[in-house]
Amino acid sequence: MEKAKLIFENYNHIIEKGYDKILSGFKGDDILKLGEEKINSLLKGDIKEWEHTPIPSLDGLSPKEFFYSLNDLAHTMEIFRMGAEICDKDLPEVFLDRLEYFGESVVEELLKLSVDTVLINSSENYFIPILSIRTLGRLKKESAIEPLLDMAYKLNEENENLVEEINDALVAIGKPVINHIIDRIMDQKRIGYIDEYVLNALVRVGKDNKSDEIFRCLKEAFAKMDDRILGALCLSDYGDGRAIPALRGFLEKNRASVDRQTYLEIAAAIKRLGGNIDDLI
Repeated sequence: MEKAKLIFENYNHIIEKGYDKILSGFKGDDILKLGEEKINSLLKGDIKEWEHTPIPSLDGLSPKEFFYSLNDLAHTMEIFRMGAEICDKDLPEVFLDRLEYFGESVVEELLKLSVDTVLINSSENYFIPILSIRTLGRLKKESAIEPLLDMAYKLNEENENLVEEINDALVAIGKPVINHIIDRIMDQKRIGYIDEYVLNALVRVGKDNKSDEIFRCLKEAFAKMDDRILGALCLSDYGDGRAIPALRGFLEKNRASVDRQTYLEIAAAIKRLGGNIDDLI
């Protein structure tokens, strides 16, 4: 475990140096224009070099050689927990690559950590379940979808960070989540807090995998939502023009009762979908 600790600390040092190098190349407000995706891209070269560079205190092993020597799942999960506590950023990609070696078994272990209430309620170990959920998304295992959804529906506003991580993990898994999410949403009589996050994941995945089933789900969800603005945003972000008649119909029927902000936001959604709103404003 001491070797793993040394590697994670060394990884932090590499990331810190990388950030310093990136930021030193920008002046003033230019730094603010750098998004996380761009920063990660700039860091990638340094991280790749680090993965293959022998570390003298590891008997000359490189981080990749050390991580790829891991064959025992229980020991590897202990290293995972340690890394989640030590690493300032995400766990090293090369370590996450190695987790795939363990197949479905590692999914089960990550799910256990994700729902561990002791960890979730711990100020020191909170990032263990966070990174467990994030890693499940990265592994793209369909077997994780239903457990992740089950987990989400047991949470509420007090667990917003976890809910957002689950949402991102579902999006990372991609197309296989679509039918699972549709089934959940269509079973709801009313769209609540968690449903709104799940719908967001459906829209993000569905934009590149359009289908009649997704459109029907989003349209029915809009009809069952208290927050009509969010429902309209989901439909406009999904980008299917067939939503225009439904959105126009809602405004025409509720012109007298809906508040001004909701009215204008839905009208704007209609416009984004390519509809004419001259008679609505």
